[in-house]
Amino acid sequence: MTQKVFTSTESTNQSQTLIVTLPNLVKINSVKVDTGNAVVKAVNGNEVTLSMSGGAKKRSVWTGGTYTPADNKTVTDSRSISASWATGSDGVVIRANTGGSLPDSLSYNSSGYTGTLNRVNTVTTGEYVNAAYNAIMNPVGTKMPYVNLSYSGTQKYEYSGTVTKPATDTRTYTHYYQYVVTVDYEDNKAPTVTVTSPENNITLYENDTLNVTGTAIDQDPDQSVTVYYQIDDNPKKVLATNLSQIQISLSKQLTFKGGKLYDGETVLTEMLAEGIEHKLKVWAIDNEGAQSTTVERTFYVVPNRAPLLSVDTIIPGGIIDTDKFKIKGSAGDPDANASIKVSYRINTGNPVQIYNGPGGTWELEITLSQLAVGENTIVVEVIDNYNAKTSKTIKLNKNTVKTPILQSVARYKIEPPKGSAKGVLLFIERDADLVVKVELSMTLTGEQEQYITLTPVNTAPTNSGTVEDTFEHTVSEEKQNIILKITPSRTDLSFNHKIHLISGVVD
Repeated sequence: MTQKVFTSTESTNQSQTLIVTLPNLVKINSVKVDTGNAVVKAVNGNEVTLSMSGGAKKRSVWTGGTYTPADNKTVTDSRSISASWATGSDGVVIRANTGGSLPDSLSYNSSGYTGTLNRVNTVTTGEYVNAAYNAIMNPVGTKMPYVNLSYSGTQKYEYSGTVTKPATDTRTYTHYYQYVVTVDYEDNKAPTVTVTSPENNITLYENDTLNVTGTAIDQDPDQSVTVYYQIDDNPKKVLATNLSQIQISLSKQLTFKGGKLYDGETVLTEMLAEGIEHKLKVWAIDNEGAQSTTVERTFYVVPNRAPLLSVDTIIPGGIIDTDKFKIKGSAGDPDANASIKVSYRINTGNPVQIYNGPGGTWELEITLSQLAVGENTIVVEVIDNYNAKTSKTIKLNKNTVKTPILQSVARYKIEPPKGSAKGVLLFIERDADLVVKVELSMTLTGEQEQYITLTPVNTAPTNSGTVEDTFEHTVSEEKQNIILKITPSRTDLSFNHKIHLISGVVD
């Protein structure tokens, strides 16, 4: 059995309602109050509504009016009447005449005072006179003695007494009431939870785990217990469920990746901010609604940051498709992850990897033939081993330059069918007025190119205005790298001479 004491708020209402919470309430045994009466009006789960009435005032506050205390005083008064009488020779009054009779006490009521005045003295004034000697018969015919003396004057009664004026009270008050209620009730004991890990204030990096372990138990018989956990204000999740009076083992492994916590493949949280405190909460509830104390652990996160990427100033160059230029830069990972990869793609082409390592400089070589005429987009991208990416977009314009020139150079790589050759037989059909310089380099694979100028062994006309030059060249041993360089030239930009056909054989 559990007992709790509640005090109502002081109020001018003698009848009051008090709503109290009785944790894990099963049954109310009794309700007692310090003054007046108290009854249970309603029970809603652990919330109980109590009704109190008939209590004594706790205090009163004067709000207006006055108070005059009671008073008393002594009052005197008198009453008078005329009187005369006669006495006989023996001094006995034998005749008396008065103006009436006087009471022994008077009632007093004046200016709010009331009371009784009692006779305290009698004063008689007047004079004696000689009286005639007349016989007076009494009412029954008996002869009375002769009158000796007679008296004529005033008789006065003096009165005195204490009179009282009652107190007057016109004061008004506001009365305040307050109740102290004691409730005896049966309660359901709450489960208990112990968390052994994680420790407080740990920091999670990419792919780290948050291991939740501990125990829970409910001592009440014949109940079931559910243990919950929650990250910050994200939805709560069930950690374990079992019967009461059995120690429940708690175990859960959460993984931090991509800025969020996961239970396996299930996302538990929104993006967790870096640099602020996050909370893991664990608690248990039995099937009667009794809830344990919530155990909290704080932790911090450092989400995986995107890798770094920089591109150096680009200086494109070249005038023909075989010309090349380089794009350079550097890449790194602020989280010092194992490795990063750098790749690039041109327009809609496939990505080409150009770097794989812990971070450093990178470069790529572009030939003009890889670019389309007009605007070209080159995207350089770096990705770490947790798939965080950073990219930069480079835009280049390729223009077609049609400036007339007097001389040009064309290079051709000859691929022998057998992979190597010792001799070349070459035929060039050209306009007769076009001057052509022919050079040939025959070297082994990997050797530097070495050019010699070829002289035609024969020049013969073919059609009107055109001729065909024949060139021959042999070396002592077979060569794999055979490059032909042809340099046509003209003496005037208005000439429109050209080469019509290049053909030949290798041996």
